[in-house]
Order: sequence, then C-alpha cells, then structure tokens
Amino acid sequence: MLQKNKVNAWAFVLMIVCAAASVNSLFATLGNYWQLAPPAAVLFLASAVALILGMIGIGGTGKFAKTRSWLTIAVSLPLMLALAAILLLQAIFGEDREPFRTVHSPDDRYSIKFYRWDEGATGTFGVRGELQGPLWFKKKIYVEKRTEEIEVEWAGEHALSINGHQLDLDKEETYGY
Repeated sequence: MLQKNKVNAWAFVLMIVCAAASVNSLFATLGNYWQLAPPAAVLFLASAVALILGMIGIGGTGKFAKTRSWLTIAVSLPLMLALAAILLLQAIFGEDREPFRTVHSPDDRYSIKFYRWDEGATGTFGVRGELQGPLWFKKKIYVEKRTEEIEVEWAGEHALSINGHQLDLDKEETYGY
C-alpha cells in the first residue's frame, strides 16, 4: 500500500503544478505578463498523467490518501477537458505564427521575435513583437495594427525604437497593449 500512497502523493503534486501553470498562462495572456507556463499540449499531457495516477492511487490507505486522490481527479479531469478544448480551438482557429524577423540587443541580453498577423476580410492585419525569455518564457511587448514592416533601432543595451515608438525593456514598457 505504500506504493499507492506514493503514486497518490505524486499525482496530487502534479495536479497542483498543472493547475498553477494553467492559471499563470491565463493571467499572462489576459494581463500581458511574463508567460511562465509551458505550451497547452504539455499541460494537457501532464494533467492526463495526474488523472491516471490519481485513479491508480485511489486504493491508498494513508490518512488523506482517498481525499487526495478524489481531489486530484476532481481537479485534473476538468482541467484536462479545458486544455483539450483550448488545443482544439487553437487547431481550428489558430493563427500562423511564423516569425518574419528576430532582433537581438547589442549585448545579446534581449531577443525579440516579430510576427505578422492577418485576420482576413473581416479583420485587420499587423505586427506583433514578443520578448523571448529562457525556455518557453515570453512576453508580448509590441503590437501595431495596419502595418506589415518594422524598423528597429537600438538606443543602448535595453532601449529601442520600433517604428518610431520608444521602449525601455528594463522598465518593462510595451506598445499597443
């Protein structure tokens, strides 16, 4: 029974990590903060593993083992379904995310990828810039509608001008958000 208690505990920890990462991803998207969460597909797989481990650990005999397993299942299942819906919507309505230009600061401390977007006949088009962090971390720092090209000039190690708009990356300035 010790094994089921360990499986149960690991499932609970994995479920908490998945839930926290999903909340971070949601708030980063809504509030334009640093997105620390891995891609939705990774979170989906991790929540599926947590759900399976939670089901395996139901037979645990610890003090809180059954409660932990049921809580893991109760949180992991809706989280997994929500992430599956997000992945499905991204597959159907997702935009092309081909970067057309990447710029680096003079000291290579900052890297910004620029993407073009076009919503077709019913929307508009423009350019978006994302500051790249370590691993998969990123932050949206620039968006400009109705333009297809960008002109970037660095005015120091952390200050730059994008199409005439001044940004200081150390002060976490953004344009268009």
